[in-house]
Amino acid sequence: MLDGPVDVLQPVAERPLLADVGQPSRPIDPTLFNVLDAVEDRGDSCAVTGVATALGVDQPRASRLVLRTVEEGWLARRTAPSDARRTLLTLTDRGREQLDRTHQFRQELFARVMADWPDADRSEFARLITAFVTSFAEVVSGTDQPPR
Repeated sequence: MLDGPVDVLQPVAERPLLADVGQPSRPIDPTLFNVLDAVEDRGDSCAVTGVATALGVDQPRASRLVLRTVEEGWLARRTAPSDARRTLLTLTDRGREQLDRTHQFRQELFARVMADWPDADRSEFARLITAFVTSFAEVVSGTDQPPR
């Protein structure tokens, strides 16, 4: 039932996002955008383990992705005030700008795609996609309850 929509959305989801701020010839890897999103969602207490959980990957993979975002200048590492052995991640100004631009781009894209939709359909789509994303995240992270 969902193969058609998933087949349409998969290439779009895997396509590089907006060009990097200040470097329009370099598109952004969507996975790196997801790292930024995870750090933003978790706030000041985000560590690599939080990124791993959010992305549904193991810690070594999350560490490599975080390293790439640090090298790009989008994230900074800092020592946790409560535990000098723990490293926390913070969005840099450049990372915040990139995240904001990409969110704006996505909102504008959705608005264009749904421009001719009745308000009721847009509201229903928002409700359903939110429920889908929540359930999907629970299944991928293993926090869902298997059907009985």
